[in-house]
Amino acid sequence: MIPKATQLSALVTILALFPIASFADTRAGGEETITNVTLDNACDESTDVWEILDAEALTTTTHSNCIVTACSDVANSSVATTDNDYIFTISLNDTSPGLNTPAERSLELSDNSTINDPSVWPVCSTRFISIDPGTYTIYWLGCRASASDVSTTVNDTSLTVGCFNNSEL
Repeated sequence: MIPKATQLSALVTILALFPIASFADTRAGGEETITNVTLDNACDESTDVWEILDAEALTTTTHSNCIVTACSDVANSSVATTDNDYIFTISLNDTSPGLNTPAERSLELSDNSTINDPSVWPVCSTRFISIDPGTYTIYWLGCRASASDVSTTVNDTSLTVGCFNNSEL
């Protein structure tokens, strides 16, 4: 009969030999800010530069699949009954990702004279990103949909990233 201490020692040895690298990129991180960002840039062409609302830098050591969630509170800066449109997206290594990306979200704000419109609206998006080993920056971006839309303020933002090595469903 093997004593329990010997069994425990054998288990610890087996666990120590388990390939730790397979869990190298199973981790999460994120950023949050209450710093106001003004949406001044208009993104009505695919080459326009967006406003950076938040960013998270990361380095992966293996092929990783990442889930990104980003949210912001956007002030309703509309005047009179003018409709103002704003767009938001999650981007990988690019502050000018073009238009109509899968993670792009739109927000239309108005100030109706006969309605007590909310002064702040939330906007969120998610994105699945498959990346090879390397260093990356994930951006949460926003801008006015056209030059005719008034500038507005993004009051606060959160950006969360979870990466898992080779674990796509």
